[in-house]
Amino acid sequence: MENLFNPSGKCVIVFDLNNTLIEKIHEKNYKSEMEYPDKVLYFHVKPKPYLNLIKTFLDKKRVIPVLWSTVMPRNIGAYVKYLKTTHGIEFDLVMDSDYCSEGELVETLKVTKYKKDLNLVAQQLGVDVNDILLVDDNKEKRVGNQNFYHVTEDKGLLGVLTEIENFIAKRR
Repeated sequence: MENLFNPSGKCVIVFDLNNTLIEKIHEKNYKSEMEYPDKVLYFHVKPKPYLNLIKTFLDKKRVIPVLWSTVMPRNIGAYVKYLKTTHGIEFDLVMDSDYCSEGELVETLKVTKYKKDLNLVAQQLGVDVNDILLVDDNKEKRVGNQNFYHVTEDKGLLGVLTEIENFIAKRR
């Protein structure tokens, strides 16, 4: 059956940046430039485990990749450039903290503007919100019962691939 809201049939996968695709290393926490040679703005960064598999997966699957981070608008471009030039990952849509809505102050987040309402992505791309999956390391960023996959630190991104496959299969 054709999806009237998304005739292409593509699912949208919304990736968080920090602690999902990459990890920012504060200068006090690294030993040498050799340990973390990649640097974006003021931070040394390292890709999360299995980031290369995400790239391969995105190249083969019919999904629309979106990057949505609570990073400030003036900084998001540097991270997008890093992911493209260093890891070959590109996004069809990039959203920053300006698109986040307010949530209650929680200990795990440094800001109050962090909620990611997937209805905004649906409006931007002209797809049904049910065809969108948010992949994030923080459950607090989810709005209501919208589609969500929690990236845990121990599994890294490896579990994401299976979850995305299952999500796509349910949408076909």
